[in-house]
Amino acid sequence: MKRIPVLLSLLGLLFMTAGTSMAQRGMNPEQMKERMTTQVEEAIVALALEGDRAETVRLVLMTQGEKRLDMQTAMRGGRGGGQGRAQQGQSGQGQGDQRAGRMRMREQMQALDQETMTMLKEVLTEDELVKYAEFVASQRPGGRRGNAQIQ
Repeated sequence: MKRIPVLLSLLGLLFMTAGTSMAQRGMNPEQMKERMTTQVEEAIVALALEGDRAETVRLVLMTQGEKRLDMQTAMRGGRGGGQGRAQQGQSGQGQGDQRAGRMRMREQMQALDQETMTMLKEVLTEDELVKYAEFVASQRPGGRRGNAQIQ
């Protein structure tokens, strides 16, 4: 059970870094969704899942990933491609407001991560959860450790 917080962190990092790095590269929400779909399929292959279990994991990850993308798009003011930051600067929104918005989004993302992990724990074995965490870690841009801490 000590691995669950690590798995939650890694799950969050997968989707947060995917969405953030895609926005910074100028991807629109549709392109981000395509990338998310690719990552979900790669996870299913990495876990060697088949049949109903593969479909269930695919459904969980896609549904939760779409929720995450919706949150990220809303945070950027409904625009993909990172345009929200430029717009925020033009609207006169202060750094404090931006920081508070990021903190709210982080809390929402953490809640979504916990919900996702709860769903995955119903389908995956402990070994598969560990393997999934390793897959997520391998997907991080530049191999950054992020906030994952082994407990």
